[in-house]
Amino acid sequence: MLRPIRPEELPQILKWRNHPEVRRAMFNDHLISETEHRNWYANVNRDPSRRVLLFTYDNIAVGVSNYYQIDLNTSSCYWGFYLDPEAGESSAQRLKMWLTIQSESLAYAFHHLHCTTLRDETFAFNHQ
Repeated sequence: MLRPIRPEELPQILKWRNHPEVRRAMFNDHLISETEHRNWYANVNRDPSRRVLLFTYDNIAVGVSNYYQIDLNTSSCYWGFYLDPEAGESSAQRLKMWLTIQSESLAYAFHHLHCTTLRDETFAFNHQ
């Protein structure tokens, strides 16, 4: 399930964002301070062209789905998502989480943001 992030969940999300596996896939790959993280959250909440949602799986917070440059005129946005690098008891369960967050993120973009075009960005080394 995707839902808005609660302020008390920010420390957990910062832990995920600062994990080397997640940072390796981000454009800003430096260690994020708590102040920078709180400013990011405040900016996201003020910016109508962005949405960042928490992903829960079996009622446990395990990931984040991110939409940015939401453009109502072109019905488009950029999107991305990541999971807690330590989520899942097995590779099969982790794959199921990946497929679920992807499916729910797509549905949110189409049905809630009314996007007909989704864009994403990735590094050349990301073969997954």
